[in-house]
Formats: sequence, structure tokens, C-alpha cells
Amino acid sequence: MYEVDRSRSKDIPEETMSGFGGIAVVDGYPAYNGFPRQRCWEHLRREVRDTKIEDTVTHYHELYDRAKKMKEKPPPERERFIRKARENEFPELIATLREHEGNKKATEAATKIENALPDMFRGVRDPDIPLNNSHAERLLRKVVVHRKLWGCSGTRREKGSSITRYPAWKHGSYRTRTFSKNCKNSHHRRGDLILTSKFVA
Repeated sequence: MYEVDRSRSKDIPEETMSGFGGIAVVDGYPAYNGFPRQRCWEHLRREVRDTKIEDTVTHYHELYDRAKKMKEKPPPERERFIRKARENEFPELIATLREHEGNKKATEAATKIENALPDMFRGVRDPDIPLNNSHAERLLRKVVVHRKLWGCSGTRREKGSSITRYPAWKHGSYRTRTFSKNCKNSHHRRGDLILTSKFVA
């Protein structure tokens, strides 16, 4: 199901998902803040990778790998991991990032991880909740590829992403719920499918 709107206001997901009772696996887009959510570890991994601080990148990868393995462990062991990661290991990682004051990417990654921390462990506590939204991105890969090859392509701007125009009949059906962050181009044709962001429920 695809939901399209011209606004990136938080009112849009609130209206679109008014009956949604699950856990949203999301990136850091603030419009998702009103929903129970699992923050995507993969998005945060990319943020840490971009800092190019080797020891910190390795540390995050180790925490990520352990989080995935914890899904198969008994609940008490999962809870011990969550408590240690939330209270000790991630704060240490964040502090290390903040030590690199001249590294803008490190400062940004530290802030994003700090903001994400309260919502990073639902997928550890409940093994049925994924730790990332990579599945949604794979489902949308065909759309992204065709968007790059032809048609109106999306662009990132200071005030949001622009419209992406893509005829719906050109690709297979996807079960991932998706809605656009922004849609400024009013010249799309009736029946076109507009995509700029991903959401997995």
C-alpha cells in the first residue's frame, strides 16, 4: 500500500496510520515519533561508518552483531544485554564520538544515536521485530532503480525531498506501507505513483 501526500508534516503519518497497532521500524524522521517504534540499526551503522573512526565503527558493528544474536537467547539474557548496552556500552560509544570535536560526522552520529537509544531494543526484546528496515528497502529496490533510469527523480533539498514520479503499473505489488515526505511538483499525471520515503509496518 502506498500513501502519498504533499506535506512532510507529522500530521500525515498520524492520519494515515491512525489504526496502526504494531511497531514501526523506522529511521530518524521525526514524523514517526508519535508511534511505538524500533529504530533501524542499519541506518545508524551508516552514520557511524561515515565518521571514519575505525575503532568506533568496529565497536558499533560488534554491538549490532550481538544484538542480532540475542534474538535467539532466553529473555533474561536478552534483558541483560539491553541493560548493559543502553547504560554502558552505547554511552561510551557516544562519548568517544564526541571526543572528535573537529569531525562533524562524529558529532552528528553521536546525537543521532543518543536520540535513538530509547527505541533501539524493542527488536531485541521481541525477536519478531526486525532491527532494521532493510526488507522494506529491498522491496522498493525496483522502484528506486527505475526512478534513476527514467521519469522524474527525487532530490534532497533543505526543506525536504522533491517528488518522484513513477507509473504504478510498471512494477510488482509491494506490501510495505510507504508515504512521501514531500511532494512539490503538481504536474504528476493521474495514476502515477509518487515515492520519496520508506516505511515498514
